[in-house]
Amino acid sequence: MGRQQASKIYKTKRTTRADDVILSEDMASEAALAAMKSQKFDEYLPGLGQHYCVPCAKYCESEVALTTHQKSKVHKRQLKNLRFGPYTPEESVAASGRDVEKFLKAKTAQDELLQQSQVSGEIKPTKGSAHIKQPKVKHTDMMEMEMDKEDVDVNVDASVEEADQDHKDGPVAEEITV
Repeated sequence: MGRQQASKIYKTKRTTRADDVILSEDMASEAALAAMKSQKFDEYLPGLGQHYCVPCAKYCESEVALTTHQKSKVHKRQLKNLRFGPYTPEESVAASGRDVEKFLKAKTAQDELLQQSQVSGEIKPTKGSAHIKQPKVKHTDMMEMEMDKEDVDVNVDASVEEADQDHKDGPVAEEITV
């Protein structure tokens, strides 16, 4: 299992729609989403083109297959990729260390605009764009994990030292009782 090999990813028959195309065209508005959900019957598509996952740009054979796909790790990974948006040239320039302040100003302005539109009700999260919760780890839990790791290292070192001492003393003859 796992992810596909690089040679299989780049084959033309396995290409899917790019994330930026999905965001800019398929998920641009409610009308675009409705158009993608209710398509005409097409006998050349799986499920006659009626069961379509918009974030993944994938046709499924039945409603059961679509719901199973929406519960899968592949679908959740795609939702996470779409949530962060496509990688922009401005972002790559900022990553190289140039125009970082300009990028951060634009990013904060964009985030504020998005928050205002969500508060006013202009932008509503779609049905398929569920938020994936990140596990919360408390600071004390992290410290306990670090302490456990240190204890294991100390115990390993102590057992290695004991083994070295045994070898320095020489072989020990054990009595065998019959």
